[in-house]
Amino acid sequence: MEQNSKKVIYDYFVTGSTGFIGKAFLERVAQDRKIDVLLGCRALGNIPQVQRAMSHQVICDLSKPLSLPISARVVVHMAAEKQDAALMQAVNVEGTRRLLKWSAESGVRRFVYLSSVGTYGAGYRAGMVRVGQVQTPGNSYERTKKAAEELVRDVCERAGMQWSILQPSNVIGINSRSRHPLLGLIRAVKSGYFVYMSSTISFVNYVAVEDVTESLMKATCIEMPGGTFIINTPAPLTDFIECIATELRVPSPRRHLPKILAAGMGAIFSIVTPLMSRPMPFSMEKFRELSNRTIYDGTDIEKALDFRYPVGWRRMLHELISTYHQMGLL
Repeated sequence: MEQNSKKVIYDYFVTGSTGFIGKAFLERVAQDRKIDVLLGCRALGNIPQVQRAMSHQVICDLSKPLSLPISARVVVHMAAEKQDAALMQAVNVEGTRRLLKWSAESGVRRFVYLSSVGTYGAGYRAGMVRVGQVQTPGNSYERTKKAAEELVRDVCERAGMQWSILQPSNVIGINSRSRHPLLGLIRAVKSGYFVYMSSTISFVNYVAVEDVTESLMKATCIEMPGGTFIINTPAPLTDFIECIATELRVPSPRRHLPKILAAGMGAIFSIVTPLMSRPMPFSMEKFRELSNRTIYDGTDIEKALDFRYPVGWRRMLHELISTYHQMGLL
């Protein structure tokens, strides 16, 4: 941290630090004690005690114009509204616009924005999805994230700021706010209930939260080139399921269900579910997951930034299943 007569300059200014990825990112940053971090938040009471101990904090309401007597070399912008569609434009787009304006006026050198592969609006049969192809977002969250991406590129280019946009796929990790990711799938494999869709070569798109935080660290390096990068470690569904079975020490599933029958079951269960008091074992959403042919190409960051995913999907599964065993969930 540097200080002069006008303002204090931090290494990182971080938004969205109380979210799942934000917390993991701060834990990763804490491993490098040389990095001085400033957290921007709407209310200081929202910041957990452990985060307060490893950083400085300042009130930063992105719904209002920013006027902060501080600056930073790098801004890591992870704050976003994911639930309330009525607030998405104000937070995801206008909030990003305000933060970019402040960054340009405060001498920020690099702006790192955490987005999502959802901006591509790809269905479950889209094939290979790569950075640079047309983005056709399908809902309010995806549209506002795409709009924010466009702001980052435009404002940073005009202001002479370096920029990076990271688009993770389905981020997996132990999270107290979630309902145990992949636990249902793992239990289905363990119990022998898992069934493949016949005549379907399917893929899964998951990335460990540790891989996302490491990619964020790489993207904050001033010396590295900027750009837009998909963050993903895809795998064929068969390899993914066999890895789960190996970790559980059970036979690999071999049963197959005709795709047309599975689609019909998914449609029926999706209609019945709202009428029932308990969740149904199958749905159209699960049918699409098990017959997914979309792959998000996460290799560009490896080539451009000499980046290596430190965890990958196999180790992610190993650690997830080990944790569920310890929790008594398997």
